[in-house]
Amino acid sequence: MPVWIKPVFIVLLLVGLGVLLQQLPLAAMMQRLGDLAWWQWPLWLGLNLLLLHLATLRWWLFLTHFAPFSFYRLLVIRQAGQVVNMLTPGPQVGGEPLQLYWLARQNLSLSKCLVALGLDRLLELGINLSVLALGLVLLLDSRFNQLVSPVLPGASWLLIIPVAVLLLWWRWQPGWLADRCAPLMAKWRAHPRLAAYINSSDQSPLASLRSLLQTPGLWLAGIGLSLGVWVLVLSELALLLTMVNVQLTVDEFVLLALALRLAQFVPVPAGLGALEAAVFGACTLLDLSAATAGSLILLMRCRDLALILGGFICLRWVERTPNGLAQST
Repeated sequence: MPVWIKPVFIVLLLVGLGVLLQQLPLAAMMQRLGDLAWWQWPLWLGLNLLLLHLATLRWWLFLTHFAPFSFYRLLVIRQAGQVVNMLTPGPQVGGEPLQLYWLARQNLSLSKCLVALGLDRLLELGINLSVLALGLVLLLDSRFNQLVSPVLPGASWLLIIPVAVLLLWWRWQPGWLADRCAPLMAKWRAHPRLAAYINSSDQSPLASLRSLLQTPGLWLAGIGLSLGVWVLVLSELALLLTMVNVQLTVDEFVLLALALRLAQFVPVPAGLGALEAAVFGACTLLDLSAATAGSLILLMRCRDLALILGGFICLRWVERTPNGLAQST
């Protein structure tokens, strides 16, 4: 891909964002936000804090399988890395090398940290794509509105059956995935810069990977936490809709949620322009007013700004205290 395509793409999105902002009814938006009940703000804040804790807990479970580590220290490291994820033009990735570097400074085995972080991100990606695919299937299924039926929509089995087969295969052959990952892990381990951080007495990355894959309880907990994160994400969206006084049917809610999540895959920092276009496009399809779309965007961007500012605070703390809580629990 030519190097000039991404900058041009970003410029076009910013121009489109400017055009959208000019069409916003700011007075109506401010009036809607001013009518919010006082209790909705702390509820929204608490929901987002719970979401951050639950997302970190999965990684913490994988990491503490190898060595004890402070949960809140890991939360700080995660949020510091999330700043890079949000501000780099990629689909929510980019801060992982820094997170590994900060963990290595805590006198932890880099190979084990690499396996724990890699599997955490792999599980997160797999669950996210599965939920998005299921949402698309439900949205396209002609019987989607028959939610009270005891039989699942027919097209949903196209996803459920392969996932069930993969889970059964993994249960019977727990070392299969580790064997397939061995060549990739060997290439990483052979890299001179990475090898300089890995002590020869450390457990090899492949052995660490086998240790995690052969612990079904960890994976079941990780899958449960991933689904819990999605429940909180959808709950936050439902709360935002309540805050702007909007009621949607189930299929309309799925459409809006899919538009928002797919916008995060657009390679621009913080989905700038992509998120706004997704909200306006979905609201147009759902016959919602521009004031509603603008209010949703304003609330979402306030949340993103708070996450970025909090991430910078965490980043400064991580740099100031490189070994502060390495062995605490």
